[in-house]
Amino acid sequence: MEIWQNKYKENSCIPKSEIKKQQHIHRKDLIQPRNSDGELNREFLEVHGAKNVRVSEHDIRQAGKHNPRLERKLTEQFKKQQRR
Repeated sequence: MEIWQNKYKENSCIPKSEIKKQQHIHRKDLIQPRNSDGELNREFLEVHGAKNVRVSEHDIRQAGKHNPRLERKLTEQFKKQQRR
């Protein structure tokens, strides 16, 4: 006789409404650094900064079109990356 074990029993009992509440609470942590087009996500940069993002010259030009302050931050980060 074989005993079946439910590996994911405690996780599968969470209702969808509870999962959606948790996603709403942690939505700032779930932001991706780049969107589906490969462009830097401005929301991510506002929340987390550009510290751990690999910045390119293209990213700096794109940011300059929308926000000059963000362009300066990305330029500083780009220079730091070039020195390493």
